[in-house]
Amino acid sequence: MPDIKNEDLLSLHYQIEKAEVEQQKLEDLLNDRSLELKKNRASKIMFKILCSVLLITTITLIIYVVFWVGNS
Repeated sequence: MPDIKNEDLLSLHYQIEKAEVEQQKLEDLLNDRSLELKKNRASKIMFKILCSVLLITTITLIIYVVFWVGNS
């Protein structure tokens, strides 16, 4: 079994810590992006609902004006 020097162990330990910090940064970035996408998805759904309600209201008003007010 080869001899491992303290310097080599310290260097390896430093590299592992550096990799762990980088991994944590990437995980945080991924979580931030995931949260942002969830918010965007919720906004899109609310926008679709609002547009649908406005469209239905507009169609209802047009039908009312054409059929009921127009016949008066």
